[in-house]
Amino acid sequence: SDAYSDIFLRHMPNYIRNSFIFTNDGSNSINVDIQHRETSSSTWRSRATFPQTIATGDTVFYTINEIHHFTRFRVISTTTGSSSTFELQWIGVNV
Repeated sequence: SDAYSDIFLRHMPNYIRNSFIFTNDGSNSINVDIQHRETSSSTWRSRATFPQTIATGDTVFYTINEIHHFTRFRVISTTTGSSSTFELQWIGVNV
């Protein structure tokens, strides 16, 4: 698609460590943006170094060690007019 799609959106007030495994199974690269906000009405803010590009066939492991109230993952294909196939796994530790 030609616009970001939210693929993970979660209210996470008690999760201190979150690990994500992201695999790009598609035929083209994708841009991934991890964003946080602290209230339901505040502005979404991208994590430092994001968005990032994940090449075709790559698997990337992300760990977030700080608490954020809301977290979302967004993806967009780097090829205009194309869709992508990917897998996202989430491992959350509640403290």
